[in-house]
Parts: sequence; structure tokens; C-alpha cells
Amino acid sequence: MKYSNLNKKGNEIYFDDSENAIDSLETALFLFNRNGNSKWKWIAISLQHSLYSFCISSLNKGNYERVSFVKGKQARHYLISPKVALNRIKKVKYYSYSNGTPREIPFLISSEEQKALDYLLYEIRNNFVHFIPKVESISINKLKEACSIALKIIDFIATKSNTITFIDFDDSQQRIKKSIAGLQSILK
Repeated sequence: MKYSNLNKKGNEIYFDDSENAIDSLETALFLFNRNGNSKWKWIAISLQHSLYSFCISSLNKGNYERVSFVKGKQARHYLISPKVALNRIKKVKYYSYSNGTPREIPFLISSEEQKALDYLLYEIRNNFVHFIPKVESISINKLKEACSIALKIIDFIATKSNTITFIDFDDSQQRIKKSIAGLQSILK
């Protein structure tokens, strides 16, 4: 079953946690064709959402309670924040397998990369999603830098970490790699 085929026709759309992340990644690439500099706002928001969604997809391992918490009298489930998700991702041990032998893959984020991610995750995303009337000027180069770092982490989680279950692995990986390659060429 390919979500990309299912979602081309009919009166419904189909998503799971990994498809949600892929959709945001593809949307970021699609938005590049939009005219004007305001497209960078939407590219940044889409990449932030894709990063967060891939973190959630990697961490949940088929159980939404791993990435949620219960709050309130009605015992409603809430998703963990992007900061919590990224901090949990940093603590996971990742492995690749060669000839049946596991080899640990280091996942490192420098302090400079973390600052750029915080900028993307909180200043950019929150300022635009919860926009307070004001005049704002944002450096496109700074946005590109933060988006490049988010893309690097998305690439690791989605294609190298071996922590996400995809309904159609080959189709999903092809879509992810195509989007990453397209975005990397734009963000240079």
C-alpha cells in the first residue's frame, strides 16, 4: 500500500505518523516554487513540522503513549513538545547492521546546531503560528542555515536511524530522499 497512490484519488486522505512527516517534507520542497520571499516562512514551518513529526515517528514505536502524556480531569492525551522529542532523540542509541553485526551510529548535534534548531523550532515557528501583530524582519540566510540543520537531522532519523516503520518502505524512502536532495540544493 502506497500512501502516495491512495491520496491521489477518492474523498479521503490517509496518514500515519511517518506519512505525516513525509508530507511536510514534500510540502517544504513544493513551497520553494512559490514566488516572493515569504515562501521561506512556510518552508521553515514545514521543515520544523517534518522534523518534529519524524522525531515522534521514531520515538513512538507503535505506541502513542511513548510520545504523549495525560493531563487534566478528562485525562486527555497531549503530544510531547518538539524540545522534549528532540532531547529524547538525542538519547537514543542508533545502529546500522552490516553482515548481521550491529554497529552504533553516533548522533551528534553541536551547540551551534542546537542554537539554530532552537531558532527554527521556537522563534520562527512560534512567531508565525502564533503571530502577534508587529513588523518583523528575518534573515533568509539565517533561516536557510536553520533549515539545513533540520534537514540534516531529518535525513538521519528518516533514512539512517532504522527506527521508523514505513507502510511501504521503498516508496517512502524514495520520496524522502528526493525531497531531501531537492531541499539541499535549494538551501546551499
